[in-house]
Amino acid sequence: MENVLNRYYENNAGRLRAMVDKILLKFGGVSDKDYHDFYSIANEVFVEVMKRCDREKSFDTYLYSCLSNKIKTEITSRNRQKRMADRNAISIDTPIGDDENCTIGDVLQSDFDIYDVLSKKADCFNDERVDRYLNSLNRVQRQIVEMKMEDVSVSEIKEAIKLSDKEYEDNMKSIKQNKMISLFNRNNKRQQYRKMEDRNMNDTYELNADGAMDIDTTDSYRTDKNPLGSLLEDLSLGYIDRNYISQRQPFQWSDEQINKFYSRILNNQPIPEIVICEKIEGEEKISYLIDGLQRLTYAEEFKENRIPVKAKGAEFTNIKYKKAVTDDTGNTKFVIDTFNIVGKYYKDLPKFLQKRFDNFNITVTRFFNCKPEIIDYHMRNYNNHVAMSKSQYGITNVSNHTSRNIKAISEQHGFFKDIVDCNNRNRKKGVLDEVVAKTIMAMNFLEDWKKEPVDAFRFIDAHATDSQFEHLKDNLDRLMKVADNSVKKLFSTTNTHIWLAVFDKFENLGVSDIRFIEFMKSFDKRLHSGEGEHDEFINNIYKSRNTKDKKNVVDKINGLTKWMYEFFDIADNNMIYSFCCTA
Repeated sequence: MENVLNRYYENNAGRLRAMVDKILLKFGGVSDKDYHDFYSIANEVFVEVMKRCDREKSFDTYLYSCLSNKIKTEITSRNRQKRMADRNAISIDTPIGDDENCTIGDVLQSDFDIYDVLSKKADCFNDERVDRYLNSLNRVQRQIVEMKMEDVSVSEIKEAIKLSDKEYEDNMKSIKQNKMISLFNRNNKRQQYRKMEDRNMNDTYELNADGAMDIDTTDSYRTDKNPLGSLLEDLSLGYIDRNYISQRQPFQWSDEQINKFYSRILNNQPIPEIVICEKIEGEEKISYLIDGLQRLTYAEEFKENRIPVKAKGAEFTNIKYKKAVTDDTGNTKFVIDTFNIVGKYYKDLPKFLQKRFDNFNITVTRFFNCKPEIIDYHMRNYNNHVAMSKSQYGITNVSNHTSRNIKAISEQHGFFKDIVDCNNRNRKKGVLDEVVAKTIMAMNFLEDWKKEPVDAFRFIDAHATDSQFEHLKDNLDRLMKVADNSVKKLFSTTNTHIWLAVFDKFENLGVSDIRFIEFMKSFDKRLHSGEGEHDEFINNIYKSRNTKDKKNVVDKINGLTKWMYEFFDIADNNMIYSFCCTA
């Protein structure tokens, strides 16, 4: 490493300074004095990297990454202090350097810091809320949160958990967009949260034989105007339940959609209605939020000062408002002033615009005395557009009972949190719900395989039993004890149901579960080597793009089962071809 030291510090540390200059070019607005400050910071980073990195070959890349993160953190801190001193001095959407996709807003933080909240939980919130939030994260996300609470740097977190930049950003987005984040709202009053989430809904009733809607249902609704602030308060108090069993996840919108929404409200322009279905459960009336989850969630985020208005997508961002002015004689009068909302949080708005936001009228349609199948009917119809994915739409076609069985695995089981290879976007789109449905089909109803998600959901709703879901949970519990990251890529959203169906056959062999993981590793090695007698199976069946047809699914399961029997040197494999291989 002596050669590295000489390379970077010859000619008055010319190479190290050049690296700093290159990073700072992305930001702009850096004075000569600032450059000297960042050179000093670079010296500190260099020493730390020298201690950690003992491979000269990868030193340059590692140093650049650490240095870039450190400089970005320092600029974030400085800009935050500057913003607190003069909030109107610079727009949050000012591009950094020549990169239009990277703005000052991307390196600024709101005053809400989830890691700070969690580290001071005894002073702010009861332990139950904190535990519920942490338990909703997967293992990697929880590790990230715990390390950030200890002020571990981003580069050190990535190195410790072995995360790429993309994997880290995806996990960070999941942490910040976790639906449990609302537990930490200011003055949160949702003491009923556990009760709401654990509520045991009645099963879906049968529709009338003639397919007609009851007269009581057709006439039992009302449309009102409600202030936005009142609706957000009802969410906080638990009077509106956002957790209906087939409701999709929040945080589905793009930045452009979010900013259009905020600018529209602050310009006092109408938005689509909110839909609530009231259902009697026992002696309790529950108001389920059926349409409007994204609107109320993002309104809540703005009110809680977690998200500012950004320029992308926002329209009419200069808003006229009435401002009280006192003249030299002490008389007060109102004048028309203009306020630019770009870069502003709720707390930055003048009182007039804060009041406009809180009192913003939203049309709310309430349906009364709803049965579960009517609630799902409304959810399907109000979301009958491209925004609802096939997976999200599919689960609205099953009973509450089946939805509970599916989500107990897709959202709560550790295997689907930590082992299944699924990114944040697909998790929010309900893809894991579909994976569970396909797994139940592959393990129990392969002869009746359904290609389309909605058909698979409907089939298992009609035929799957509680014991079949419990059996799947038992298999997942066993795999959790032996699986590791070396087989995670095989448990993709495309092939998880295939491998779980093969594991279901494996359990009859009387072999230790760890041996199944060894078999998976052996297959993965062959998969990437392209060698061996099974190349035709790998190339034409396993890697086929036609992943949903019955023939491909059956051929995959049979092919992997045959390979498994050969791996364990089991001669009697007649049972392998117990399924029909025709499409």
